[in-house]
Amino acid sequence: MIYNIAKTIKGKVVVNGEAEVVTWREGPDAPKTTSLIFSRALWITLLGLVGGVLMGAAVFDRDKGFILSILGFALLLLAIIIGAFGLRSLRGGQGYWHKRLEAKPLAFSILAMFAVAVGGIVELVPGLIAQKEVPLLADGGPAVEPYTPLELEGRDIYVREGCYVCHSQMIRPFRSEFLRYGPPSTMAESMFDHPFQWGSKRTGPDLAREGTNGKNITWHFNHMLDPRSTSPGSIMPPYPWLLEAKVPYQRTVEKLKAQRTLGVPFSDKDIENCEEMYKTQASAIVRYLKKNQVGTAAMDSELVALIAYLRRLGHGRRKPLEKE
Repeated sequence: MIYNIAKTIKGKVVVNGEAEVVTWREGPDAPKTTSLIFSRALWITLLGLVGGVLMGAAVFDRDKGFILSILGFALLLLAIIIGAFGLRSLRGGQGYWHKRLEAKPLAFSILAMFAVAVGGIVELVPGLIAQKEVPLLADGGPAVEPYTPLELEGRDIYVREGCYVCHSQMIRPFRSEFLRYGPPSTMAESMFDHPFQWGSKRTGPDLAREGTNGKNITWHFNHMLDPRSTSPGSIMPPYPWLLEAKVPYQRTVEKLKAQRTLGVPFSDKDIENCEEMYKTQASAIVRYLKKNQVGTAAMDSELVALIAYLRRLGHGRRKPLEKE
């Protein structure tokens, strides 16, 4: 680059030139700002928007869904037809209205803000007003339960260490993924994740069902300290500091309260017994490690919390305590 710059400077040639700048001025028949904002294009857009909203609303109304979908489709089709005929009648060829709009900063800004607002409402509001029903199993119990206090702390460690950068938690509906990981992921599996850990890249395997693939506590303990000891050829870095790092579990109850404000159904009993639940589950993992001569870990070790989280993945309900 330096060489090219030097050659350019060395070979410089003085050039004199002229350029004509055409100043465009609106004539007396130029449209006003209000006429551009409330023009035919806006009403056609609104007509199509209403049609699309009605078609979307049909999903939430089982009784009138068919009627709403037909009405919405009709309005959407009408907007397309009117818009198609409108293009043929525009003065100055295609783009006449938009060229006029670009010359009116106020009108352009108002319509741009309107488009952004409508897009945000259409995308965000349905998720806020939709009734989030927890699916039930054959025994009448919930198919998905919130994380335990220990698992929630482990999830935060998972996020802090950037595990989602290399591991996804989303099994896509492809045959290759079905053969390797099982059925595609469902909305219910991550309904209590704030934020969800779907990820966007896989350097390592998908972890959506990590807790169901038969890997025990011993495997996870050794894998986090030395990935190559359990997975030869792995490029995953070791995480030895997690063994000594401590979880301030006395403050975990505040996380449960925060999660409950987001809609996670932690009960009053969960809040009241948070610290006891944490100690009980963590102690079971510690006893397992000691009895099986795997290693020694403190009850409040971050590695213990992370292991609990990884072994929960794929299990909708809370797992029973680890057997020694």
